[in-house]
Amino acid sequence: MAYERVEVLTGRERRRSCTSAEKVRMVEGAFRPGVVVTESARRLGVHECLLYRWRDLMKVGGTSVAEPPGFVAVTITPEPSVMEPPVVAPSEPLPLAAAAMSPAAVVGALA
Repeated sequence: MAYERVEVLTGRERRRSCTSAEKVRMVEGAFRPGVVVTESARRLGVHECLLYRWRDLMKVGGTSVAEPPGFVAVTITPEPSVMEPPVVAPSEPLPLAAAAMSPAAVVGALA
């Protein structure tokens, strides 16, 4: 088995990193009316799916590429040491006011 062509990659590493401003510029250029995304991606030297991913991240995060979420400050406070007294049910039922009772209830109670 003979190889006709051997390609040696030298120089910068294959995976390049783009700043947020570069990503915004590339996405805005690739999704202008009349521009073919595949041709734009080839011209920019990135894969087409990256442009779609960056565009989706821009929709979620606003006008710029969303940064990955960071840590959020959390404050832990101890439980309060003073507790409210428990609610005690009365031992006897509370008397109902005579005006609150309907006439049917009064008649029914006497019968």
